[in-house]
Amino acid sequence: MLSNTGCFANCEEGPIVLVYPEGVWYGKVTPGDVEEIMDSHIEKGEVVERLKL
Repeated sequence: MLSNTGCFANCEEGPIVLVYPEGVWYGKVTPGDVEEIMDSHIEKGEVVERLKL
């Protein structure tokens, strides 16, 4: 599910992507990072360490 939110009190790290149920936070996400998050984290279960907060 995709939902619009506020800044999670981390506005300086935005845009932020939060993946549940793991609760992994990704910061300073660019449009180019979305495919990597989808491929690595969502499909393979591998955290994208370079973006992790």
